[in-house]
Amino acid sequence: MKRALLLGALGLLALLAGLAWRLPAATAVGWLPAERLPELYGLSGRVSSGQLSSLRHGRVTVGPLDWELSPWSLLWLHPSADLSIEKPVLARGRATVSPTGRLRLADWQATATVKDLLAAVGYPFIPLAGAAGLQLDSLQLQGQRPSGIHGRLELRNLVWAMGSQRLPVGDVEAVLAPEDGIETAQIRDLGGPLEVIGTARLEADGRYELNLRVKARAEADPRLANLMRGLGRPDKQAYYPIRYSGQLAP
Repeated sequence: MKRALLLGALGLLALLAGLAWRLPAATAVGWLPAERLPELYGLSGRVSSGQLSSLRHGRVTVGPLDWELSPWSLLWLHPSADLSIEKPVLARGRATVSPTGRLRLADWQATATVKDLLAAVGYPFIPLAGAAGLQLDSLQLQGQRPSGIHGRLELRNLVWAMGSQRLPVGDVEAVLAPEDGIETAQIRDLGGPLEVIGTARLEADGRYELNLRVKARAEADPRLANLMRGLGRPDKQAYYPIRYSGQLAP
């Protein structure tokens, strides 16, 4: 009897998964709680595969976005899809959604220009150019607060480009991993005219802070050292402190 009930339950789940597989994506989204969804535009295709012209979450907009859903993920009610994004980053990876709406990202590779990346997060006025590369091993998102972030961000061939002035800065990396329950990025330069060391932290209550120390190396263009003086007074080791803090929305 128990075996028959189990087989019947599995058969029902398979039937429901098969129906969901062929369901138009717009119909499926209409059944979800609107407050748990980002803003979606240009939705087309089916649950199994489709496209968005753009998706907006907080201040960040991405798209076009394509997905291919794993059919087995529907059976255990954690839909999982391989995604590809074209703008503002060229990216590929996997996203899984739990029944409670928690989003988990895994195995992402992304590249972008630093200029496009700064514009996407609301800082288009910063005159910094270069290339950005991200290896994101894992990240969870509930609302607008990420957690469990593991990965590595590299900024290569950075140039301070203001008007006709183009000053090479160098390469910088941020290694992402939680420390004592706080999402943390350890930041350092990878060589070049500018020496960089510091951390960025995001706490569970949404508070975040950036603490950096920077200085021009002795062999750097003298104009870079002059630019550093605009940051204020250096410390005893001749580093200029950069500090920024704030609070994420609930």
